[in-house]
Amino acid sequence: MKIRILVDSTCDMPQEFIRKWNIGVAPLFVQLGKESYQDGVDLSIDEFYRWCRTHTELPKTAQPSVGVCEKLIRESLEQYDHVICMTISSSLSGTFQAFRLASEGFEDRVTLYDTLSGSLGFCLLAMQAAELVEKGFGVPEILLELQNARQQLKVMVALETLEYAVKGGRVSRLSYIAANMLSIKPIVHVDYDGFVKVIEKARSESRALRYLVNAMKEKYGSTRPLRIGIAHGDSEERMRAFLQMVREELNPVEIIFSQIGPVIGTYAAPGALLVTF
Repeated sequence: MKIRILVDSTCDMPQEFIRKWNIGVAPLFVQLGKESYQDGVDLSIDEFYRWCRTHTELPKTAQPSVGVCEKLIRESLEQYDHVICMTISSSLSGTFQAFRLASEGFEDRVTLYDTLSGSLGFCLLAMQAAELVEKGFGVPEILLELQNARQQLKVMVALETLEYAVKGGRVSRLSYIAANMLSIKPIVHVDYDGFVKVIEKARSESRALRYLVNAMKEKYGSTRPLRIGIAHGDSEERMRAFLQMVREELNPVEIIFSQIGPVIGTYAAPGALLVTF
């Protein structure tokens, strides 16, 4: 059976992997001022952060239309026997629902999968699915492997500010007020139900990075991680400092690098550093 993996643009997957496995991508919409763009189609990551750095108004996002999702599914099924549609957490976006509506009429040729994650957490799950397809696994086996991986997956983000997340309705305003009063570096994670929660309020940049490294060491112990993901939101210097710590203390076999794209960046804000493991 020929299976194609479909994702939405919030997975922030590097283009090399999209091309390698011919992964289909449904773009979400990003509104900058009065202009609306398709994430990754007519709005680049650099353009997005440049706009954020020069405007006080916050961006807005919207899920892909049912029509866009339906077109992607229909075109995929012209060449493939089955598609697995993987989406950002349904707790954070209506994208899963858009794919669900779009899949009606295709009977048993479409499988929907809610990653309960986002950005590189979502990406690592999609990469695993593509690798399993490549190895000849069937849909039930792929779903079982994804379920096991999702239960162990951790996604943490060290933010520069909670302003974007609060105004976007992803984090409570009380957390934002406390963070500003204490001048702390908030760290959020995606919990097992796919919601974003504040888990740490580090008093300095070094403590924020140390928290992320310690969380990884707690999970892996003396075992060398096989694959982790690191992404930044217009914060390469922060990522380099973190990367040095990760390589010295954990030495992962593989590190997937990316930038936090416009949709996730709308809530994480410029300066964010994300790690998934």
